[in-house]
Parts: sequence; C-alpha cells; structure tokens
Amino acid sequence: MAKELEISIDPKRKLWYVIFRREVMQYESYQEEMNVIKRYYALIEKYFVDVMCGTFFEYSKNYVVALFQPGKLRQEESVARVLAGSGELFLKALNKNLGLENSVLIGEEPVFLEELLREFVGICDWMVWLGANELTVKKLVSEPRARIGLTESRKQELFLKVLKLEFYLEGLEEEHILATIEELKEELQGISSMHDLFALEVYCGISARLISWIGRLGIGEELAFCIGTMNLYNVSLHASWREAFGYLRRVAENMFALKSQSQERQNEDVVNQVKRYIAEHISGDTSLYTLAEQVHFSQEYLLRIFKKREGVTILQYINELKLGMAKELLTGSEIPVKEIAEQLGFASQGYFGKFFRSKTGFSPNAWRGKDG
Repeated sequence: MAKELEISIDPKRKLWYVIFRREVMQYESYQEEMNVIKRYYALIEKYFVDVMCGTFFEYSKNYVVALFQPGKLRQEESVARVLAGSGELFLKALNKNLGLENSVLIGEEPVFLEELLREFVGICDWMVWLGANELTVKKLVSEPRARIGLTESRKQELFLKVLKLEFYLEGLEEEHILATIEELKEELQGISSMHDLFALEVYCGISARLISWIGRLGIGEELAFCIGTMNLYNVSLHASWREAFGYLRRVAENMFALKSQSQERQNEDVVNQVKRYIAEHISGDTSLYTLAEQVHFSQEYLLRIFKKREGVTILQYINELKLGMAKELLTGSEIPVKEIAEQLGFASQGYFGKFFRSKTGFSPNAWRGKDG
C-alpha cells in the first residue's frame, strides 16, 4: 500500500495515525470546491505534517488519513499529546477559516500498517457516531460492531417495498413514496456498517428508480442544482445509513416540488397561448371546443387551469376582453356600431347592443356620446 501511495512509510515499523471525517459540502462551482479542498489540506500540512514526519491522503470523500513515523525517538505519551494538541488547533482553524466541521480520531499508540488496514473499515463505521468538531484519542482494538438482526423473511418484506416504489412512481403517488422511503430508513438506520450489503441493495434499488423517473420527468439539471444528485450514484458520500436514506427522501421531495413547478410553468404557457389565440381570433370561433383543440387539452382540464390562473372562467375572460375592446373602439374611433359588432364576433348589432347594455347600463351609441 505504501508503495502504491508513493509515501515514505516503512511498513516494518509502527506508525501513528490520524483519521479525519468530514461532511461533503455542495459548492456553486468545481473551482470553489477545489479552493476549499486546497485550503483544507494546507491546514493538515500546517498542524500535523509540519509537526510530525508523515503524510496524508484522501481515502474517500468523507475520510482523510494521516500517517506518521517521527524521525526522532519520542515517548508514546508525548506523541499522543502532540497529536491531540494539533487536532484541537486544527479544528479551531478549520471552523474559523473555512466554516467547516470535522471529527478527528487519533490513535493512542503506534501500530503496524497491516493492523490499521485490518481494522480500518470498522474505525470508519465507528466514527460515524462522533459529533461534529469532536476529537477523540482511541486505542486500535478489534470490537464487534453493533448490528441489527434482520431475518431473511423480513429482508424480503422490506425489499418488496422497494419494488412497490415502481408502482407508486408510475402513479406519481408522492405520499406513498415518501412514506415508503421513511419506513425503510427507520428499519435500516441502526446498521452501523456502511458496507452492509442488504442496506446497500435497498439504497441502490431506491436510487435506480428515482434516477429513472428524474429522467422521465426531464428535471435532471434542475434537481442536480437543488440537491446534488451525484450522491444518488455513490453511497460512500454519506456518513451513515440514516443520512443516506434521509437524502433519498429529500431527493424525492425535491423531485415532486420541481414536477409541480414544471407543471405550473406548462399550465402558464397553455393559458397564455389560449389568451393569445382569443385576442387574435376575437371575431371568429373562440368556443371552448376550439380552444381546447388548439392546446391539445381536454375541455374540463383547460377550464380548470384557466380559472385557477386567471381567477375567471374563459367565457368571462372573453366577455371582459370584448367589452374593453368595444369601449375603446366606441370612444377612440368613428367606426359604425354594426362594424364594431362584427369585429368583436357578435352575430348581430342587436345582440351586441344587449351585451353592451347589460355590462355598462348604456347602449353603444349612448356610450359613444356620453363624454361628448
């Protein structure tokens, strides 16, 4: 391993180790992320590598590992104290300079590299339960990890719920989808190991179905901007199963929110299209049947979304538009009343007169002459 990482660690000698667990942040740009990571690594260099002879590397998005083999002989207690002091200074500087929080685990005594490798996954699982900005000095011991016991029949029941998500998604049943993900989170959040295969299978099963529907709804770019969908593809970006399934629920919530916004935009476009058609064909056929044909919606649905957006029915909108245009033509031109009636799509001058009087209390001619 030391050779692969190209670091100056002698595998035949014991080494000290420090493990950093960091939260994965969302950044506005790749360049911003790289700048933060560069400054983060500079703080590790300053408070650890420059103090002890060693190196560090990124194990995953959540974990950074530092290994040390001091050149001078030191008492083990003094090395642990120095590393702990460096850890406290590092956490303060990290929060002050970058506004970030880490948990830090320092080995209480040196170990051989193969010992660290054997227990490393367990250490990472254990660190999930450390608080933000928590520093601990701990011996490397083989401890049984807390696990939850699921029978095979219970596993089958839980995975059937994952399969049912497909049907809920097909019907876009938001309530059932969120409830199912929440139930699975409650069942599996007690698993301490992020390498548990059943929890991973459930997570990937949900992710795959959400990814498919995000694509079908055409909201991939918007959703990525809102919540960062890259985490759907990589469970290692989550610190615990509770966090992982909580993230899946937030993805589903945002998916439905964006779908609703998309539907609202579509409805707005349809209503605007109908309004343009009415204005351009005010003297012609503006029946509900014709308008619905123009936008390829059912008459009932068009009536509903138009009333919701405009606050009036389509007929009320058309009548108000005709009334406004009639008033403008009567006062701003000398066009005969008969021609105005024809331009506005009335069957006869008499019908136009009745319409105008019912809305204003005046006949068209009386309106034209009332300000004269």
